[in-house]
Amino acid sequence: MTELLSFKSWEHLFKHRLADSDWSELWNLDFKFTPGKTPFSQFSVIPIVIAIYLVTIFTIKFLMRNRKPFELKSVSVIHNVILCAWSFLMCAGVVYECYKRIMVMFSLVFFLQNCHIKKSGSGY
Repeated sequence: MTELLSFKSWEHLFKHRLADSDWSELWNLDFKFTPGKTPFSQFSVIPIVIAIYLVTIFTIKFLMRNRKPFELKSVSVIHNVILCAWSFLMCAGVVYECYKRIMVMFSLVFFLQNCHIKKSGSGY
């Protein structure tokens, strides 16, 4: 626990630069997270993203203060339908993977239960 609190264990978070990021990693099908190379894996990105977010939110709030609200009901409905469909697909994928693992596990248990080892003889 003490190694987590010491600065030495966190030192690697501060020595990477944003310019060292390999942006092609985001589009690679064989994605592998590499600290310091994968985009947004550097600690310095956190304050930058927070600053961009805050500037964006307050700029939009400032620009929209004297305007009437947009009618976004249809956009909201489309967004919710897409979220529901994506959630269903993700749930189906998780259920399928669980089913595959359970079948492998039970087939191994069934095999081991029905495996008769001859106790006498050399076993050859």
